[in-house]
Amino acid sequence: MKKGKRILALLGVILLVALYALTIIAAIFDHTATQQYLMTAILATIFVPVMIWVYQLIYRVFHKDDSDEE
Repeated sequence: MKKGKRILALLGVILLVALYALTIIAAIFDHTATQQYLMTAILATIFVPVMIWVYQLIYRVFHKDDSDEE
């Protein structure tokens, strides 16, 4: 499970960094949807970690008898 947590955390960080980078790039080039990109990035900042936590919680519930020593 430890390896899975690290992978999920890394994917979450990569996704959030990509969203904020897209927002900054859109702002630099004065794209008309910059505000929508920013709102998406802000919402994803909350949504992505919560979904990772939910995934880990569900995994723990369905795999109670597995060892945590991966």
